[in-house]
Amino acid sequence: MKTIEMYEFVVNETGDMESTGFGPCIGVAFVAAGGGALMHSNDPRMVAGEEFLEAIESAVPIADRALISPVVFGGAPDEDVTISQETNASRQWICDKLVSLGFKTPKLHSCPTENSSQDVVVTPSDKRVTIYPLIDGRSVDPIVIEF
Repeated sequence: MKTIEMYEFVVNETGDMESTGFGPCIGVAFVAAGGGALMHSNDPRMVAGEEFLEAIESAVPIADRALISPVVFGGAPDEDVTISQETNASRQWICDKLVSLGFKTPKLHSCPTENSSQDVVVTPSDKRVTIYPLIDGRSVDPIVIEF
């Protein structure tokens, strides 16, 4: 399994990939015909997000994008107000960019509470993205998104 750290991304990866610790960080994941994609950044408006968007624009045909609702996750709805404003701005920016590239409206999955985080696994062979919420360090039921 390939592990993606903060400020990293992969596009058209055919093997499983994961990234952990999405709290205020923003992530994007989806499965396309060429494989899976996963991005992890605390602010996708920075270099990692721009490079990720360029990579998916060249790797995922526009006809395929029109069929995909990317999963955008991370950030908690009850964070500190200053953090929440930046997280919401980052989340909105990446969602707007994905839609402008021809993707369907992204599916949003915020962290359930301020004291929670999310780990994510993309499994291209099963065409799914699985979000594993952690609340106060305890696992809760995973969220599975099929593609």
